[in-house]
Order: sequence, then C-alpha cells, then structure tokens
Amino acid sequence: MFDATKYKMRNITFQQVDIDNNNYADLVRKYSVSGIPRLVFLDAGDNVLYNGGAVKDENAFLDKINSYK
Repeated sequence: MFDATKYKMRNITFQQVDIDNNNYADLVRKYSVSGIPRLVFLDAGDNVLYNGGAVKDENAFLDKINSYK
C-alpha cells in the first residue's frame, strides 16, 4: 500500500521509518510515535497536519492524504 501510493503521488515526499532503528530515534520522539502502523502528515513548514493510526487499504490512504492537500 505504501509503495503503490508513493508511486501515484510523486509530488509528495514519503518517508518510511523503522521505529526500532536508533537512527530514527529523534523522529520517533518528535512525533510521539509509540506504536505502529502510524501516519504523520506534515506541511511544507514541518507543521503536523495529522498524527494518528494508519488506514486499512490503498484507497483509504489516498483519501486521507487528499483530505490534507
């Protein structure tokens, strides 16, 4: 789902983060990620638009993204 959506929406930057990898510890803390799957949407100024649970399928993912465009 993630890769398919990333391919369709090339005008958006996607980043998939492994919360168990210490290289991402700052991001995990910054966005209070305590469980997975988790979606965090940011605007161009790094303001959080959405920080919550993931969606169930690709269409729901696209709808969620489009609701914040």
